[in-house]
Amino acid sequence: MSEAPPTRLHTCTVCGKVAPWGKGWSWYGTGLQLDHAPTTIEKVCSAKCQKKHKPSAACRKAAKEARDECGRFLHAVQDDDNAERW
Repeated sequence: MSEAPPTRLHTCTVCGKVAPWGKGWSWYGTGLQLDHAPTTIEKVCSAKCQKKHKPSAACRKAAKEARDECGRFLHAVQDDDNAERW
């Protein structure tokens, strides 16, 4: 019988909470950041942290360097299929 893969833990950029991806989590960045610089993606764990979140200089710089074809800063919610890529 095969074992389930280990649960990936994520860290909230705002409050530092470490937990599996779930309801309320969001990430900030561009599609190209996700593909080429996933460590620059910022994650938040709740609506409260979303209100407090201000993208860091490193995140803004990476987003500027890795703009997607629309040229907009993207925000994807917790049910995004890409959540497990990083």
